[in-house]
Amino acid sequence: MVNDAEATRVRRVFDPFIETGSGVETVRRLQAEGITAKSGRLLDKSDVYKILNLRTYVGEVTDKGSAYPGERGAIVPRDLWDKAHAVLQVSPRARTAPEPASRVGAAERADLRRGRAGALADPLP
Repeated sequence: MVNDAEATRVRRVFDPFIETGSGVETVRRLQAEGITAKSGRLLDKSDVYKILNLRTYVGEVTDKGSAYPGERGAIVPRDLWDKAHAVLQVSPRARTAPEPASRVGAAERADLRRGRAGALADPLP
């Protein structure tokens, strides 16, 4: 028998994680909403990653590293599970890092210092 309150709580973890790609930001959002663990305490990052990786929620059981269809149905839709795991495949540092700024190479910096950067070195009219 599925506990509807727990199923709703579990599904609620997936959306902000897929949107942000960040366990920390997911925890912030869930704590702001007052989402708690079974014990009643606010969720932490460890809880979020456990929920995201527990195959029972997608209707599977594991034995010796292999996954098999479980006797109970899934409480998390397969497409939601797959989206979350696509995000999890990317390094946490890469998925939360800001986009790198455009960098000027060493040769271009040397030209700038020497005043040979074309329009940048031209005097203003």
